Amino acid sequence: MERKVLLSQTLICVILLLGQLHGYKSCIQKERKALFELKQYLISISVEWALDSVLPTWTNDSKSDCCRWDGIKCNHTGGRVIGIFISKTSFKERSPLNLYLLHPFEDVRILNFSGRSNQFSELKDLTNLELLDLSENMFTGPMQELKNLTNLEVLGLAWNYLGEPIPIEVFCEMKNLRELDLSGNNFVGQLPPCLGNVFVGQYLICVMLLLGLLHGCKSCIEKERKALLELKKYILLRAEEGSDFILNTWTNDTKSNCCLWEGIECNQISLRIIKISTGKSSVVEDSVLDLSLLNPFEEVRSLDLSGDGAIGFSGLFDDLEGYKSRSRLQNLEFLDFSANTFNNSIFPFLNAATSVKTLILQFNVMYGPLPLKESHHLKELKALDISDNGFSDPVEVQGNLTGLRVLDLSSNQLSGEVPPALSNLESLEYLSLVDNNFEGFFSLASLANNTKLKVVTLSSKSNSLQVDMVTSWKPKFQLSVISLRSCNLKEVPGFLLYQKELRQVDLSNNIISGMFPSWLLENNTKLEVLLLKNNSFSSFGLPKAAHKMLFLDVSVNEFNQLFPENIGWILPNLRHMNLSENNFQGNLPSSLGNMESMHFLDVSHNSFNGKL
Repeated sequence: MERKVLLSQTLICVILLLGQLHGYKSCIQKERKALFELKQYLISISVEWALDSVLPTWTNDSKSDCCRWDGIKCNHTGGRVIGIFISKTSFKERSPLNLYLLHPFEDVRILNFSGRSNQFSELKDLTNLELLDLSENMFTGPMQELKNLTNLEVLGLAWNYLGEPIPIEVFCEMKNLRELDLSGNNFVGQLPPCLGNVFVGQYLICVMLLLGLLHGCKSCIEKERKALLELKKYILLRAEEGSDFILNTWTNDTKSNCCLWEGIECNQISLRIIKISTGKSSVVEDSVLDLSLLNPFEEVRSLDLSGDGAIGFSGLFDDLEGYKSRSRLQNLEFLDFSANTFNNSIFPFLNAATSVKTLILQFNVMYGPLPLKESHHLKELKALDISDNGFSDPVEVQGNLTGLRVLDLSSNQLSGEVPPALSNLESLEYLSLVDNNFEGFFSLASLANNTKLKVVTLSSKSNSLQVDMVTSWKPKFQLSVISLRSCNLKEVPGFLLYQKELRQVDLSNNIISGMFPSWLLENNTKLEVLLLKNNSFSSFGLPKAAHKMLFLDVSVNEFNQLFPENIGWILPNLRHMNLSENNFQGNLPSSLGNMESMHFLDVSHNSFNGKL
């Protein structure tokens, strides 16, 4: 359980570290705070069972880029929020949505609030809106409050409680309107003549005037639309039985705009495809991917051909130009081949994609030497993930990788010593070496040159790795995540005394004894996860001031005193606490009742007594 939490949190850190790889600016502080206030309001009107699923990426972290949050779209140059999507949220019955909270977003152009709301009035000042989806709510009107939204191109009001005559003064002022959906209401009377030809039923009025400006994008070019259909056909012919749902929005309808297809993104000016994601397709065993199918997409920047983790593609070929055809994709920056069954034979093809900045090869069947030498042509590479494979030889770090910011070698069979040459990667921010077979001594002081480090994770399955602690070392970096599981640590690393930005600390499965390191909480007010399982700690103490920690595991240690009575007041936000397999004594403290967010509590195999 704790490993899943740590991995999940670590993945979030990767996303944050990669936040600038595609040229986006960070959102402005005013709008980030406004989004978080909106989230807090949505939580307050959500049903209890759905609280944890309400916009989990929207965090109250000043370093978090809200342009990367789920459902948020920003202007690429100014960092202003231009799109907010909040759909499928489980609100309490008849909960109003306080649209006043949207006022800080002066440049917003797209709003999607499918859910539970019933007011129009606070929308009148959002005059830059181009897309507004308020379908499946409880709006009753009056609709006159929408008349100021003259820039709207798409308006969805389906399945509300609107029953008045359609107000001419509202829709006839919307000169840019291209799509209007009023279905599922109870309108009466005549249609305003400005709406043109529509289909009219007893309870249905649906205007669909798709003129190519949906979501600010005209129709894709025909050459690339046909090429996408060829790619889909190729995948479907190799799909496992029962996979007919693959890419079902990719249709052979000449009026269908492929820029709006699932997994596709187009440049809004040139209309060329810049992103393709095939949706984790599941194909039959020994399927190979014909790379010539990608040749028409000359401006594509992001390519996701990841599998579903079951079988996936096992090889690449191009009968026309061989691996050199990848040089056509000169704009390709992001390439995801994860969760397939590729082996080392694909590296000649990958090396031809010299513009790639992010390469993800996680969960494949690659073995033998680590292919860092073969990657010498990838001079633009910023992020490399080859985790969960079978690489086994000692690691040799090559000079051409010095620009790496993210390196994930976790869950392989890497042996020998942890390479000291990692210190040459001076741009490195994220380093994961967990679940390998490293041996010998390793000093974290060897990373002194890596001044930009934010995440370091290391562990060995060999039980022969000894991490050497240099007590006099004062690092220049400030970590957010440190994980040193199964590293034969005898004490808490001294360099952590100088860390002030830690969010997760995992020192499990070591031989650390002595006092519980309450100073970690005192020095790191943002610390959320502390894992000290399976050590030899014997004395438990708490910081003096309250802390916002969420996850604490001190199970399988040697604590043998009364458990602190004030635990519930010092750590009131804990959601997960594991105290099992110690020798805590006395009564469970009554302050546990103050931990209202607690989801998991394990106090088994101790010496607690008294009444619950």
